[in-house]
Amino acid sequence: MIEIRSAIWLNSEHTAANCEVFAEALNAWVPYTVSKNHLTGDAVAQEIWEALKSAVVQEPAPEPEALKVARARLVRDGYLKDTDLFMLVDYPITEERRAVIRAYRQYLRDLPDSEPDWYLKHIKTLAEWEREHDN
Repeated sequence: MIEIRSAIWLNSEHTAANCEVFAEALNAWVPYTVSKNHLTGDAVAQEIWEALKSAVVQEPAPEPEALKVARARLVRDGYLKDTDLFMLVDYPITEERRAVIRAYRQYLRDLPDSEPDWYLKHIKTLAEWEREHDN
């Protein structure tokens, strides 16, 4: 029988966990990560997964607000970068199209000032934004 301790779920869906497993050959506790998606053909992982079902497993720590903001900014900044090329005056698009993309970029820049919890909401892609603003 495998002994585990210090088990912590890695996600709220409970499909992966970190824990320590007692390795008899080493006479020591060793760190182990087990994922429900990678159990096939791995008898040790299957046994650890079964042991987790009866163990006291901690829930994952809540994500800090600063990390949520940083993640949202990365998405927003990526969308801005994706549209940089269209703003070059010699890029071959119509001025109408450039104006649409310019408005989208303004939407992205205005996000942080739009609402206090802007980073918790879905940030629209250009295609999503266009569908919403298509007249």
